[in-house]
Amino acid sequence: MRIPERFHIKPKSLAIGILKGIAVTGIILLATTNPQFGHSLLKAWERSRKRKNWKEVRKSLKHLEERGFVTIELLKDGNYKVVITKKGNKLIKQINIETLQIPKPEKWDKIWRVVIFDVPNIASQRRHAFSDRLKSLGFAMIQKSVWVYPYKCHEEIMILRNWYGIDSHVTYLETRMVEDDNYWKTKFKL
Repeated sequence: MRIPERFHIKPKSLAIGILKGIAVTGIILLATTNPQFGHSLLKAWERSRKRKNWKEVRKSLKHLEERGFVTIELLKDGNYKVVITKKGNKLIKQINIETLQIPKPEKWDKIWRVVIFDVPNIASQRRHAFSDRLKSLGFAMIQKSVWVYPYKCHEEIMILRNWYGIDSHVTYLETRMVEDDNYWKTKFKL
């Protein structure tokens, strides 16, 4: 996965785990007297408790703050309030899109998933990005704007079309019959 240069954070880093945790919970309050408090709120911190120490968590938070992904405020009671920024939310959404995978079941349900789209030329960059993402997910192109896939992927397609802002231009279909069925079975090794 490639994150744009402007973000300067490794996708599987502790900082990203913390940022994802804050994105899920909204605002985090950290008790300065009990550093384990943050662990109970953030799944990322729970997973890293055994591997990372509190100093590394603080360093990651500072890293996130310096890059504008979170704001950290010292409260009157001595605790800290950590809030994700718009820039932080944008980074999380991008990472989630770039790491999006479609689970492959052991047995195929014999249903073909077909994605059809007609994105206007004015949004050609989004159309190309959407096509490239379909290809990277393992879809096969039937025609220029018609792609096929053998496994459940409705939710993933809804997420992608929303991310690229082309919701009204994308149609998702499921069918048991596709012309040249044997060709497609061979192509997907079914």
